[in-house]
Amino acid sequence: MGENLRLTSSETWGEDFLVPADADILVEGEVVPGLREIEAPFGEFTGYFGPQRLSWVIEVKAITHREKAVYQDIFVSHADNWLLGSVAKEATVYDRIRAFIPGVKAVHMPNSGCGRFNCYISIDKKAPGESKQAALIALGAVHFIKNVIVIDADLDPFNEEEVLWAVATRVQADADIDIIREAPGSNLDPSIKGDVATTKMIIDATMPIDRPFAKRVEVPPEAISRMEPLLKQKGLL
Repeated sequence: MGENLRLTSSETWGEDFLVPADADILVEGEVVPGLREIEAPFGEFTGYFGPQRLSWVIEVKAITHREKAVYQDIFVSHADNWLLGSVAKEATVYDRIRAFIPGVKAVHMPNSGCGRFNCYISIDKKAPGESKQAALIALGAVHFIKNVIVIDADLDPFNEEEVLWAVATRVQADADIDIIREAPGSNLDPSIKGDVATTKMIIDATMPIDRPFAKRVEVPPEAISRMEPLLKQKGLL
């Protein structure tokens, strides 16, 4: 905000340890070296309870807060939890792909994949292989991603119905699906067997550019323009 952060003395260590003066809530404590205790099971973004694990322990010394302090929480394994993880990852994947494929149009990590496991990419494909390259970049950029579907620029990756329509009408499994085994994944994925290695899938749902392909049905623009006055008259536009 163009200003220095206001600091004040902590309750526990005074002037030796300054804390943000305008924080809503401050929790002061010490992480005990070498001490681990079992935590969980907790609900996770996957919609399942995660496993128990040994974790660090903090000994809380003081809690202070502003009057009417705001405590922000999330509803774990639901939409706000998924969005929290997806938006930043979408930007990361988009930037990585765009460095190599300028024709990338958008990247979406939908709620159906918990905001992390599924990734939809739309590209304006100019050369054979660009769709697979985009998918491989996405898998390398975010280890959470398990399934990548690449679609053409005429479709919207934020519209899951259009993505699945492309899979249904533009994909032949033996030629357009690649399986990558023993790749790094998330240890919270309940489908993983044993260690954190997982199997990933690329679905190229783009139209080929080196051979003719069926044309998508579209309403002629002149027909739409003739209908617009009538629709406006009836209050439908």
